[in-house]
Amino acid sequence: MFDPELESFKNSIDLRAYAAGNGYTLDARESWRGSAVMRHSAGDKIIIKRDADGHYVYFSVRDDSDHGTIIDFVRHRLGLSLGSVRKELRPWIGMPPSILPP
Repeated sequence: MFDPELESFKNSIDLRAYAAGNGYTLDARESWRGSAVMRHSAGDKIIIKRDADGHYVYFSVRDDSDHGTIIDFVRHRLGLSLGSVRKELRPWIGMPPSILPP
């Protein structure tokens, strides 16, 4: 089922910037055109790129099961439910964390 808000997270939020805001640093020496290698001080190493469909995606070099879009990144790193992921990412697309009913 198509969800415009989730699509907006996947297309609009630069996963590299989000990761940097969560303690990851760019490893320019290992990065290459179209793919960014980022490292965390806790030992995590990820590769981020933008797929043909416009979604930013990542995969962990150290854990084959750790990959996907920004939604997967947030769920895996912060252990959040999908509703909490939405609240976490809304400010990144210029929306308030919670949408209040009128």
